[in-house]
Amino acid sequence: MDSLFWPSETNSFQRFTPESLAAIEERIAKKKMQAKVNRENKDQGVEEEKLTPQLDLKTCKKLPSLYGDLPVELIGEPLEDLDPYYSDHK
Repeated sequence: MDSLFWPSETNSFQRFTPESLAAIEERIAKKKMQAKVNRENKDQGVEEEKLTPQLDLKTCKKLPSLYGDLPVELIGEPLEDLDPYYSDHK
């Protein structure tokens, strides 16, 4: 299995902080720069693999036990998204 899709530790919840937002904005900027390169490579037949949202992390679904229990101190706090698809989405 690809480690990108499954957390390596049972407590994979992290607070959403200003640093988290800055990291997302940085990934968006890198993605835009890479899109320019990909347009050039598209003529050469190179295709990139695209991520899709994970269905088990869909809104209003019970969080899979794979991710563990939410720590009490994080209840009511904004958290970073667990789905790698949204790692470069605001």
